[in-house]
Amino acid sequence: SCAFDLNTATDQGGAAWFNGGSNSYHIVVGCQFTGNEAFLGGGVYLGSGGTTALRASSATSNHARGLGGFVFLESGGKTLNVVECQLSNNSAVGFGGGMYAAGDGLIAVTASSACGNSLPQLYGWTNVGDVTLCLQCDDCEDGVASDAPCNTGIRGDFNCDGVYNEADYFDMQADLGICPGDLTGDGRVDGQDLGLLFAAWGLCL
Repeated sequence: SCAFDLNTATDQGGAAWFNGGSNSYHIVVGCQFTGNEAFLGGGVYLGSGGTTALRASSATSNHARGLGGFVFLESGGKTLNVVECQLSNNSAVGFGGGMYAAGDGLIAVTASSACGNSLPQLYGWTNVGDVTLCLQCDDCEDGVASDAPCNTGIRGDFNCDGVYNEADYFDMQADLGICPGDLTGDGRVDGQDLGLLFAAWGLCL
């Protein structure tokens, strides 16, 4: 239940810097981070190894002159669990206006919202569930996106989970009422779909 306001750092972690070995564990609950600035992690910098939990906290108008407007998560097996948090109007010159995970760093987000952060708002993250992303904070009503689609800044990320993969293709098909394998779009999988597959068989140039 602490407030971190208008702090600056030349390099890393404008408000806080957590570091530790592989068994370290840090937890931040009910805190507010406002107007902090650094090169990496305008609000918080997380060093390699261990796990950090950020719960029921908010981050507003933090800025990174590099990556991670609010949080920069270093690679090296580090994990950040974000639960019931709100990130708004944070910015970075590089990627991750809200949060940025480098290399094999893992940011798992659940029951949280991000709005108005520079794009991509969250970089290198996993949507555990109930995450709302709005381009502008005015477009979010009670934690639900209204007239603005969620946008991770990753082209083709249809399901807004922070990565572009085959799950986006299947989710898009489901949204359009198309079942997997229905290449003709007629609502059934049959010989015509197989014919299209054979017609396209071969090396993609």
